[in-house]
Amino acid sequence: MSSEKIPLLPFQLVLIAAVIALPFAGSAIIVHLSSHTGAASGSDTILVHVLAILSLLVPAFLLVAIVSRRTVTFTPDGLTIRHSFYTVRLTAGAQRIAGIRIVESPDLLRIQAKSNGIAAFGLYSGWFIAASTPCFCAISRSPICVLQIEGHPKCATIAFSCTPAMVERIGEWRVALSA
Repeated sequence: MSSEKIPLLPFQLVLIAAVIALPFAGSAIIVHLSSHTGAASGSDTILVHVLAILSLLVPAFLLVAIVSRRTVTFTPDGLTIRHSFYTVRLTAGAQRIAGIRIVESPDLLRIQAKSNGIAAFGLYSGWFIAASTPCFCAISRSPICVLQIEGHPKCATIAFSCTPAMVERIGEWRVALSA
């Protein structure tokens, strides 16, 4: 069994954290300011503190999930891709990689809709509809390896950010399975 990390762009994490933290922080500021205009109650102070803490903890939890879960694991009997909160497994014999191609942009995948995933600032993680077929995405930067899958119950395409070494490793894994 061997694993390789899916490449990640750090600035995406900063932008995603900001988008998640801002509503909590903004709410905390509004409650804090409104409590100063009138008679402040203990519940207002508690709410400000809870919102301030959430503005730190929720983005931190999401960032830890994104950073720690981004691997492609090769085993003799399967392939597992983990990305943020999502995982897809290919089992030798049950599924087959019908094709492998490399694309330079998520736009070339023709992602039409998100069925269960995260999509923000060039990060795609989870289940999407791409080119009218179900697709699992683990994308954070280019190049993107696109696997055409036959026999998987949930998707026909898997797309993930890769390095040239990962593409070579998937090709070797595919040949070893068909032998």
